[in-house]
Amino acid sequence: MNETIDRAAQPGIEGSKTVTASVTFDGREYTETKTVVIPAIEVQSPKISRIEPGNGKMNIAWGAVRDASHYTIHFRSDYVERTIVRDATKTGALITGVANGTYDVWVTAEVNGTESTAQNKVRTTLKEYYVPCSTQASASGEITISWKAYSGASGYRVVCVDSSNNVRGTKTTNNLSFKWQGLKNGETYGFYVQPCINGVYPTFIRTDAKDSKYIVRTCPVNSPMITKLSLGNKKIWIYYEAVPRAKKYYIYKSVDNVETLIGQTTATKYLATGLTNGKAATFYVKALVDGKLTPLKRKATRTTRAGMKPALNVTSGQCVLKWSKYTDSKASATGYKVVFVDENYKTIAYRETSNLSFTWKDKRLVKGKRYGFYVVPYVNGEYIPFGLSHAEDKANVVMFTAK
Repeated sequence: MNETIDRAAQPGIEGSKTVTASVTFDGREYTETKTVVIPAIEVQSPKISRIEPGNGKMNIAWGAVRDASHYTIHFRSDYVERTIVRDATKTGALITGVANGTYDVWVTAEVNGTESTAQNKVRTTLKEYYVPCSTQASASGEITISWKAYSGASGYRVVCVDSSNNVRGTKTTNNLSFKWQGLKNGETYGFYVQPCINGVYPTFIRTDAKDSKYIVRTCPVNSPMITKLSLGNKKIWIYYEAVPRAKKYYIYKSVDNVETLIGQTTATKYLATGLTNGKAATFYVKALVDGKLTPLKRKATRTTRAGMKPALNVTSGQCVLKWSKYTDSKASATGYKVVFVDENYKTIAYRETSNLSFTWKDKRLVKGKRYGFYVVPYVNGEYIPFGLSHAEDKANVVMFTAK
């Protein structure tokens, strides 16, 4: 008996073979030939390799089937059964707009016009897989992301996105917080946290309204840099940078390695008083952001000096003032303001000069009445802080009686 394969069986297509049998009887040979149908090979259904469930959505992946013309995804719950078709180049599908609940999911393949029948079912549950988180600027270029434990989670994935929702990076951890470092101060970032459930992370679409509200936007901040120290007599105006989201600023002073909190304010400047002239003082500022003080100490050091007390020579209808050149630890004065006050220290007028003396002639110098003069130096592009409410400044106002 001889057999010849005419057409090999394929998935979904029958094959055939020719069978020839010969028999000799009474010296004669009898031959019979028949065509036998070979059953088609059964079309195999793909196996689902992964389902990532989400809130009203699921992301499905499956293995490829050779010669498949397309795939059909089936998902069924107690309330609905739906199918979605994908062409043969796709071995995955994101399905959205589905009611939350538990589904049986399977995929079939069509090969040579025949669709597979086996149901390699996988069960999944769609629900709100969210881990609400909070963020805190914890150091320069650093954000700490914190969250509460999610029931059933074997770990967590923290995702960082930029202001356009592009992923900047992902980190995984078994802890309930993560410090994200290497960020740019002042640049806004978004963070969200996902639980690992049964070995997969739920699908999360950053533009989906259900998901996007769980992205927490924040930006890392640094401690304010002191931009200017304006020196006066036993006092310094401290100017510093504004910090995004700062609720308050805390100002510190260090003298002889002893650090002291000297004040707090919501403004970006602070007047430090009660300093010792001739003794260096170091200052730094911290910002209260997200309930925590920025840790870095960005220091600046200066030394105050005594104010100026001019010498007066009062004659009829005028007063000649003289003083010494003003020099602090960083620069010398390039100009001076001569201020004329009444007996109650109220300003009457002022004049500016670059000299070390000034002759004040004024009809307002009434004979027998008391007046005063004081001099304020112009240093580093500004007049030094002078406040008549401060005893050390008021002591440098020279009072006299006009002649």
